[in-house]
Amino acid sequence: MDKPTCFAIVGCGLIGRKRLEGLPQNSVVAVCDLLPSPALESAAKAGPQCVATTDLDQALLADPDAVIVATLNAGLAPVAASCIRAGKHVLIEKPVATSAAELDNLEMLASKHRVLVRPGYNHRYHPAFHKAREIFDSGSLGPLMFIRARYKHGGRTGYYREWRADSAQSGAGELIDQRVAPD
Repeated sequence: MDKPTCFAIVGCGLIGRKRLEGLPQNSVVAVCDLLPSPALESAAKAGPQCVATTDLDQALLADPDAVIVATLNAGLAPVAASCIRAGKHVLIEKPVATSAAELDNLEMLASKHRVLVRPGYNHRYHPAFHKAREIFDSGSLGPLMFIRARYKHGGRTGYYREWRADSAQSGAGELIDQRVAPD
């Protein structure tokens, strides 16, 4: 009988916590965050087997089979590269990297270390996309020539003030235009 897959989560913010909630109980062996408090909170939810740390190397010493990388954008590729070098499979949140060179490096490392690296496209399982697919497949719209869609985040209060608006943290290269953000 195969042993259950064990995970580490790097980045215990909103997305890291959501990923933790979606995993089987007691499957997370380590959580890592730059700040001790979110790591400790996540470890408490994961179970007594879970190590909380601010050090990636210590998280990898817990010997997870796979690592979920849910850091700020600028840290995604560097953290994933360290995990790959340690021989771990990686689920990396979007945008995965902040440059094509980082993506190329991750692809090369994954091949070299023979591990799987996959982006976390969470909307693939969104009920609205499943419904759209059902409608398209039914043929009720007739033959499709093209599809154009728009998706809006949802606009929680203060969204434009979060780390995404800081180019150093998001890797965006420039600040979000504050003039278009709601007050």
